[in-house]
Amino acid sequence: MDQLTLSKILMKLGDLPSLPQVTHQLVRLTEDSRANSADVSRIICQDQVLASKVLKMVNSAYYGMHRRVATISEAVTILGMKTLRTLVLGASVHKTLSSLKGRRAVNPEKIWRHSYACAVSSKLLAHKMGVLEKEQIFIAGLLHDIGKIVFNFFLPDDYAEAVRFAAAKGCSLYQAEKEVFNLTHTDIGRLVAEKWNLPSALVDPIGLHHTPLAPCENPKTVQVVYFGSILAVLAGYSEIGNNSIMLDNKMLEKWSLTYEMLHKMAEEIRGNISVDFL
Repeated sequence: MDQLTLSKILMKLGDLPSLPQVTHQLVRLTEDSRANSADVSRIICQDQVLASKVLKMVNSAYYGMHRRVATISEAVTILGMKTLRTLVLGASVHKTLSSLKGRRAVNPEKIWRHSYACAVSSKLLAHKMGVLEKEQIFIAGLLHDIGKIVFNFFLPDDYAEAVRFAAAKGCSLYQAEKEVFNLTHTDIGRLVAEKWNLPSALVDPIGLHHTPLAPCENPKTVQVVYFGSILAVLAGYSEIGNNSIMLDNKMLEKWSLTYEMLHKMAEEIRGNISVDFL
């Protein structure tokens, strides 16, 4: 691991904004067996920007609701507190990272578009493969590349070098990061996720989506997000316009998938991804 680059990142992580206090309150509340939906709704509504983001996510075309959800209390009733907690975490992370302003090597909107495509693809795959907790997987897909957002913001010149390397070699940004820094967005993403005390169901896919066979607490979520990210690229949603993918044959065998099946699923989302819901 490139210790100099890691040291630069660690020094700057102290400047990273905290997640909204409402988020921490909600996580604590939903761990209390005495909590009810009214308590959850009241806390979320303390932050109107966050509440509006949660409603946009609940009502997004790909989130699967059969009718429009108009209020937070209705969202809690329909989805349950556990799912709402996951949604709030996703919305909080996006809100916080989107507040970062400054020069970038990669347009952040392109990273978020890839991430949303990954979220949609991950949920689609989870549905087809009979995997439960699809909402949690959706948010894990949405947040899987937060390390790119942080890397891109704190070290834009260094990150530009990785982007140029990926373009020159025709490889993925992950491969370029390994070659240039021996440090990747998954390493940075895990640091950020742990700094914010995100649950392991999100930390694991953020840190391991490029090494899906690594041991962890949530292997199924990690592996679905791994495929979701590949599907997003195959569908044309690469943040750097490079369609290079790293497809592990062991993973195809493990999930009884083929390259053709992945292409067919990618076609289901091609041309239908927008970051407007964020």
